[in-house]
Amino acid sequence: MGDTSPPLPDLLALPGIAALLVSLREAVGGPQPERELVTRLARLTGGRAEIRASWGDVVAAAGEAAWPEVTRRLSYGDASGERHVGSLTLAVPPEWAGLGPVAAEYALLA
Repeated sequence: MGDTSPPLPDLLALPGIAALLVSLREAVGGPQPERELVTRLARLTGGRAEIRASWGDVVAAAGEAAWPEVTRRLSYGDASGERHVGSLTLAVPPEWAGLGPVAAEYALLA
């Protein structure tokens, strides 16, 4: 699925972005980081978030998909190769579309 995210500076201009980043950091530090992360993403954006394992099973999901879904592959890698560990799917209002790359990095931490 294509990425139609606005530039990151547009996202950084949103009111409350600093609080959002603090909230995401707190989520991945908790006892159920995947569940907490998708719950916070859905609640804060008013959309839907889902994390799937590399074999396709849903690990955690929250919210309602009222907007088009964008899926990001979650991988660890370096020059020697890449390891697919899952995916993050977001269905968020257009003003939150730029959150995708940031949320994917937090999903990798979860």
